[in-house]
Amino acid sequence: MSVITKKNIGYLFLIIGIANFIYATNMIYKMSIYPLYGEVKNAKIIGYPSISNEINIIDCKKSLIRINPFFEFISDKQIKKSYSKSFNFFSFLNYKNGEEITVSYPKNQPNKAIILSVKELPSLIILYILSFLVLFIGKALV
Repeated sequence: MSVITKKNIGYLFLIIGIANFIYATNMIYKMSIYPLYGEVKNAKIIGYPSISNEINIIDCKKSLIRINPFFEFISDKQIKKSYSKSFNFFSFLNYKNGEEITVSYPKNQPNKAIILSVKELPSLIILYILSFLVLFIGKALV
């Protein structure tokens, strides 16, 4: 008896589709709730992660991975550094070094800051579409 069946693959697709849907919904929820009940600050893009195992912040022109930009902002008279928690599939929507952005976070939790920008939305919409596609395929296989 084979473990890899159409039904098992269908269940796997359903789990992946549901997980992606929950992730995208969670990001939209945070983008709408944090500004209402949290704090909103101006921030500046300071770079992107390097592809090595070290945690380096490098210039966006030198980074091959331009998914999660690092940014810094002032909270409680201290400079806080964080990175985008959202995917950005489109290279033409990347942020430039030094670009001013708006971030929001729950009160007294600046480490949970997220970027509030329309540049974050296209990737979330694509993630929703892929989630529904994977759910549809999973449902067809089950």
